[in-house]
Amino acid sequence: MSEITLGQLQNWMLWAIGFAGATITIVKAVKKAIESGFKPIDDKIASVDKNATMNYLVDKMSDIDNGLKLEGVARKRFIDEYEHYTKELNGNTYIKEEYDRLKKEGKL
Repeated sequence: MSEITLGQLQNWMLWAIGFAGATITIVKAVKKAIESGFKPIDDKIASVDKNATMNYLVDKMSDIDNGLKLEGVARKRFIDEYEHYTKELNGNTYIKEEYDRLKKEGKL
């Protein structure tokens, strides 16, 4: 059995460190490229989500204003969508103002 010299150990460690560094650099570059490639799609999804949520809220608030009572699961869904719109999507203030008005009038 042959002995390993310090020079061989040093060369192996340098190779391992270089390989790890190169691998990490490549992984970061690929990850960044993927994220930048998907950014337009993510932005479009966020826009569709915001508009769909806003349309749902406006429709339901109009129904509530016209006397429809939301009860049970429908009420919970409305509140979930309202919280999603205001907290996660940073929605427009006119939705919040209408929600507050309906709540103040006791319709919610």
